[in-house]
Amino acid sequence: MKVYWMKSQLGKVKHMVFGSLLSIMGEAEIEELFSGFNQRERQYTIMRVLQMYLNQVLNRMSCGHAVIWAINQRILQLPASANNSCYSAARSRLPEGPLMTLFKAVGAKVEGQAKAFDKFKGRDVKVVDGTSVQLLDTRENQAEYPQPSGQKPGCGFPVMNVVAIMGLGAGVILEAVVGSLKENERTLFRKLWGSLAAGDLLLGDRGYGSYAEVAVLKSRGIDVVFRQRNDSLKKKDVIRMNGRNDWLIRWARPRDPGDWITCDELPGEITVRAVRFRCAARGFRSVEVILFTTLLDFKKYSLVDLAELYHRRWEMELKLRDIKTVMGLELIACKTPRRCRNHLLVGLTAYNLVRAVMLDAAKVGRIHMARISFKTTLYFVCEFGDGKRSEADFEYEYALLLKQLVRTKVPHRPGRYEPRERKRRPKNEYKLQTKPRSPALQEPLAA
Repeated sequence: MKVYWMKSQLGKVKHMVFGSLLSIMGEAEIEELFSGFNQRERQYTIMRVLQMYLNQVLNRMSCGHAVIWAINQRILQLPASANNSCYSAARSRLPEGPLMTLFKAVGAKVEGQAKAFDKFKGRDVKVVDGTSVQLLDTRENQAEYPQPSGQKPGCGFPVMNVVAIMGLGAGVILEAVVGSLKENERTLFRKLWGSLAAGDLLLGDRGYGSYAEVAVLKSRGIDVVFRQRNDSLKKKDVIRMNGRNDWLIRWARPRDPGDWITCDELPGEITVRAVRFRCAARGFRSVEVILFTTLLDFKKYSLVDLAELYHRRWEMELKLRDIKTVMGLELIACKTPRRCRNHLLVGLTAYNLVRAVMLDAAKVGRIHMARISFKTTLYFVCEFGDGKRSEADFEYEYALLLKQLVRTKVPHRPGRYEPRERKRRPKNEYKLQTKPRSPALQEPLAA
């Protein structure tokens, strides 16, 4: 990745993650994107706020710690106040639209660098999946993203549904949309169709492969590989057998395709390919899997190829775990819905920038990106820090960092099985909350 240098009071200072962002989108382009942010001369310019926000998310800092860090690194001009209220106000003024544009641009750039690195039969693969994150329990968050109906008032957290599209090449998040629990994942998924282009290959689980969705995507030139229920395959619908466990079938339009589309907008039937295989994993019962796909050429896309491709769908689950668990975005500690969405977008941007470092390491080691640990990369990126370096020093240190990531690569352990158990017992110091906190404060403590 090209080195980017920023002028400061101490000379040339290299900021690793922010420099990666500037190597993707130039400083002038970012300032133009956030042109309405700096209406007058301020201490917290858009470049400083973005730099502090990215570092805050990666290091899981509070706003106060982010301000102290910026003062120590001379990002804020001296004399600067350690009061974090100005930084919090500047963060709250960040517009959601430009942040979304920034997040998409970073993801597309990193994925573009990996296109020749990992393809499926020469095609780019995108994976769709959904998850959810919790928000702070405030009135504003509860109003827009209410907690699950089964939880007692005052005892739960607002929940934001997230559906994302990931590039299988670099593992970056290319697109994301959020909604409340009242909107299911298919509804949110349809909002992402604008980001799909003709020629894309979309991979997903059984939650997205309805007739209407497959038919519409096929009409737009988008091929799909979705899992279907085991009772979806019927002998009367078979047109031709391509081989054992491989059929061309006639998929008839259902009577009720959904409330978002009418029958007149859909063809009476579509021809899809169905493949069946048995997935056997150590420690689990074997599962029979049926895939419906619009890739009808069984010679070019064999059953084994499709089974291996669907196996890689699990990578999306692992990437979501990295974002929520390793980066700590499972609970977004913001008090309003707009700030929660902004925090998620900055977190996804930071995640994509870490994946860019992993891509550099994979190229240096000539290994697959799955062998590079995200947690280790995140740790090294945070420990690399920001400081006064010459250009030669940075080049040398960054090369050492990439080599170390290759040395600490994840072992290749296909079929590895570990019981999901832990030996150490947790200390149950607190009881679970079963009633709102205000009435609980009025109750006398046990003797």
